Amino acid sequence: MNQRFNLYPTWVFINVAQLKSITAAAELLSISQPAASAHIRSLESELKEVLLKRLPRGVSLTEAGQAYFEQALQVFAELERLEGVSQGQQQWGCVKLAASFTPGVFWLPARLAEFQSAHPDIQCKLTLEDSSHCVQRVLDYEVPMAVVGDLAMLSKVRGLQCELVAQDLLALTAPGGHPLACSKSLKRSEEDELLLERLILREAGSSTRSQAEAMVTRLGRFSRVLELSSSEGVKEAVLAGLGVAVLSCWSVARELESGILQQFADPRLRKSRNFYAIRRRDRPIVGPGARLWNCITSHDLK
Repeated sequence: MNQRFNLYPTWVFINVAQLKSITAAAELLSISQPAASAHIRSLESELKEVLLKRLPRGVSLTEAGQAYFEQALQVFAELERLEGVSQGQQQWGCVKLAASFTPGVFWLPARLAEFQSAHPDIQCKLTLEDSSHCVQRVLDYEVPMAVVGDLAMLSKVRGLQCELVAQDLLALTAPGGHPLACSKSLKRSEEDELLLERLILREAGSSTRSQAEAMVTRLGRFSRVLELSSSEGVKEAVLAGLGVAVLSCWSVARELESGILQQFADPRLRKSRNFYAIRRRDRPIVGPGARLWNCITSHDLK
C-alpha cells in the first residue's frame, strides 16, 4: 500500500494527543517510546507541519495539530462506521458507550442486561465519567453514544442528537431524623440554621453538581463545603454525619427505605432531573451499535 495511506502514524498521533504524552501512548499501543516518536516525526515530515509542542511534562497540540486531530478523529470514526456496515445484520461485535455515574450505575445496567440477553455475542464496553467528559467523548468521536444528565451545554452544542430516556428526583438529603427535613416550608430562621451545615458536593463537571448548586443557592450560601469525586462518596459522607447533600433518589433508595437517610420535604429542595442518550448527528450508528441505541432509547421513562 502507498505510504500516503498508512494510517498507523495518525493512530499513534491520536493516542498521543488524547493522552498528552508520547510515553503513555507508546505504552497503550505496546510499542517503544522511540518508535512512537518516529511515527510522529514521519507524520510531521509528510504534512510539513509541526503537530506537537514538547513540554517539560508531556506534549500539547499546536494549532495545526489541533486541526489535524479533529479531522483524524472523523476519519477513524468513519472507518468504524464502515466496519459496522460490513457487519450488516450480524449478531456480533463490540459497542463502546459512555455514561455519567448516576445513570451508569443505577439505570443503564438493567438496559444492558436486557440487551445482552437478546444479543449475547455483542460485547458492550462502558466507560463511566462525569457528564461533561461523556459529552466530549461523543464530540471527539471516541464513543458513538453516551447517557448523561441534563447539562446546560447540551442545548448549546450543535450537532448533538439528544433523546430523553429516564428521569429521577434530586433532593437535599440528610441523616435520618434531621430536625428540619420534615418541614414542607422552611422558615427564614430554619434556612439560616440549615446554611450552618456542611454542604457536600460532587466534582465540577457533574450534572448532579450543577443542579445541586442551582437548587441550594435559593437559600443562600452554606458556611462549609466539601467536594468529593463520586456519588457513593457523597452518600457515605452524609451517612457518616459530615453534612447534607443533594442526591439522586436512585442512589439512596435503600437508605431512604430503611430510614437511615431522609430527604427534605421543602419543594425548593427537590427537583426532577432528566437523562439523555446522546450521539453526533453526523455520525450514523450502524450494526450492533444501532441495536444498542434502539434498546436504550425505546424504554418508557423510569
